This record gives sequence, C-alpha cells and structure tokens, in this order.
Amino acid sequence: MAGPTTIPIVLIGRYTTFAGQTTYSTVPIEVSAYESIEVFAWRAAMADVNWTFQLSVEESTDLVAWTQVAGGTLLPESETRYAGPISRGWLRAVVDLAGSVGDFPVVTCYLVGQLVRRWG
Repeated sequence: MAGPTTIPIVLIGRYTTFAGQTTYSTVPIEVSAYESIEVFAWRAAMADVNWTFQLSVEESTDLVAWTQVAGGTLLPESETRYAGPISRGWLRAVVDLAGSVGDFPVVTCYLVGQLVRRWG
C-alpha cells in the first residue's frame, strides 16, 4: 500500500506577527524526498502604505546559497497560492519587511500548504 502523495507543511503558522525592518527566515527543512511545493499565503493590512512585505519560499543544496521557488508581494487581506518545483535538498521561508527610515513595520501572516512526494 502506497503512502500519501502529499504531506502537509506549515512554514509560518497561523497567525504569526513580524515586526521591524529586517529579513526573517525559517529554519531550513530537508526536502529531498519531494518534487514540488504548493503553499497558501495570507497577510494582514499594514498601518502604513510606505512599508513593503515580500514573502518567498527558497531552496538550497548547501544552506548558504538560496534560490527562490515561489513567492512574491502579497495583497493585504487575501490568500494567494504559490507553487513551484523542488530540485534541491533544503527549503525555507523568508519574510522581508521594509519601510522608510525611522518606520517600524508590523504585519501578521501565515504560510501553509503541502509537499508533493517524488516518485521513483
């Protein structure tokens, strides 16, 4: 009997808050047994329109050089689907918050989905 072809994944749990102008990344997870990822991302509205929010899922072979698999700029208060192939052994999520000098951006978001098993 074959196991499930997809495995649920939570990269950023519901509802996680990020604060400050910086880049946040999750702990890398080993994904060599998977061929692709499908995730659903959501973010709340931010108080200041001058702040930017970027979300990406990245992969790596050496945990040093990272390449984007999926992601982009999310519209506030709406869920967006991202999908992409996985060809390297490690995966992480990255949230980048930026604003004007002196600003302090704050946002709540989540990133959940599934990994698709590699066959063969």
